[in-house]
Amino acid sequence: MDGMYKEDCEEFGKKLLKLYNLRIFPRMGKIFADMLFQSGVEAGAYACSLDDVMDYGAKANLATQATVKLNEAAYILSVMKEAGYYTQEEISELEEAIDDLLQNVKGALGPGFGQPYRM
Repeated sequence: MDGMYKEDCEEFGKKLLKLYNLRIFPRMGKIFADMLFQSGVEAGAYACSLDDVMDYGAKANLATQATVKLNEAAYILSVMKEAGYYTQEEISELEEAIDDLLQNVKGALGPGFGQPYRM
């Protein structure tokens, strides 16, 4: 399992950069593109760190932060698509990479992690 997250993060980062460099947007589109890029970079950094952290509590914190940032990136991406900044064809690779990395991160701590809390 060593290096599993780093490989996924590297692939995610390449797709994020590819989409970010696809267009130059004026004003609001630029703000959204920058937000997407920043969220993606933060998500990748958190997820990539999962390979190096052995403490369960710290790993759970990193996985949670990565999950939040990946969901944030996915949401920004969907807003940009809805606003017409990107087409479905343009974002499909990054959407798939986000989904793949999100599933990988959710599996980082075993089968119970990422499941709804029940009282």
